Amino acid sequence: PTFTDLSAGVYAGQLHLSATTAGNKDTKVYWTLLKRAAGGAETLLITSEESEVLTNINTHYEIHGVLSTDQTILSDDRLVLKVYGNQDTGAGGDATATLYMEGTTATRIDVQTHFLAFDARYVQVTGDTMTGNLIIEGTIKAEGGSEIEGTITGLLTLDQNGAGAFLRLEGATGTDTKIGEQPVYTGTEPTSYANAIQIIVNGTPLLVKTWAHGH
Repeated sequence: PTFTDLSAGVYAGQLHLSATTAGNKDTKVYWTLLKRAAGGAETLLITSEESEVLTNINTHYEIHGVLSTDQTILSDDRLVLKVYGNQDTGAGGDATATLYMEGTTATRIDVQTHFLAFDARYVQVTGDTMTGNLIIEGTIKAEGGSEIEGTITGLLTLDQNGAGAFLRLEGATGTDTKIGEQPVYTGTEPTSYANAIQIIVNGTPLLVKTWAHGH
């Protein structure tokens, strides 16, 4: 499997079944879910409830089973689904049950797992580090002292609630600096700096404000 955890809870077997009913005993089915190790040893995880009595028409049955505790699945383990039939002991012949699967028939078992099973496919609300190229269409909003590094292609608008754009400059530990104003350092001022605020458009530096200063 491509995930490593089965979460405790109710599991549903979605089975499509029929049976030969004319003159035969009533037939019900149930399923088991097992974990098979690389060496072939099997561990029983779930035994489901019984289905309703099968009819001679291909019918979808939702049959439930309970996994009592979380289970860890190794990378070389396999999950095995087995389906069994039970017949009543009354009069009549032995029925033949048919399980329909594949193609357009969605026979399956619905499993529960941890959200980390999808960690490589989806971005979490918090805690993820994204790598590679990420295309975002629309508005990007960063709050709480967020830091953005890299290249922004296209139009960049800096707006602080309509009050103007402010940049926090490296070394300006206390005071935000509005674009077009000389940075104010409340910590240790660097020994020299120039072009303190700079925007590059299509590879060409656009100097918003330049200060040549040194000690």
